[in-house]
Amino acid sequence: MNKMCRMALAALTIAAVASGCGSGGGSSECSEIWVDGKTLPEGYDGCMQDGSLVLYTATQCDDGTERVTFNSAGEFWADADGLISAGELPDEEYAACTGN
Repeated sequence: MNKMCRMALAALTIAAVASGCGSGGGSSECSEIWVDGKTLPEGYDGCMQDGSLVLYTATQCDDGTERVTFNSAGEFWADADGLISAGELPDEEYAACTGN
């Protein structure tokens, strides 16, 4: 998938989250979801922090999977299987994902 297609897909994903689509509901507190070593819930589409919906950023990978990052209450990222890790998305993980 070329870069423009990945960017368009990411924009559509974020638009769907912002409109409330998806099965995750975005009703769980971010501090309960984004924990190092936990797994993102199936259908995750955001979380609540201080009474507001907090969206995530998705990096679309060449293999059709995505890496999800959350930066509102600390840096976290989740791999293709949803496993959450503390810290920023590592450069080598991004490169393996996107081919860049």
